[in-house]
Amino acid sequence: MAGRIAAEAVERRDLHHLKNYEVEWQELFGKSLFYGALKRGFLEENWNKSGADFESLIRKTWVGFKEYYKERKNSQGLSPELQLR
Repeated sequence: MAGRIAAEAVERRDLHHLKNYEVEWQELFGKSLFYGALKRGFLEENWNKSGADFESLIRKTWVGFKEYYKERKNSQGLSPELQLR
């Protein structure tokens, strides 16, 4: 993606075209990266809490478990902070 957009900018002789990189990567990866960052914050917030259910915490915050995605599917329209709690 970056290489393609850089090549297009050179072909067009328009460095402003490079701004398209930001738009494209955010469209492609933005929601997933944002959701992952929220999950990471939730994990760090709860990691050392006494009485925390470690297995549940890991399942909710590690991408390899179906629980990681469950809240994302069931929480459309809510703020990201509420989605994770």
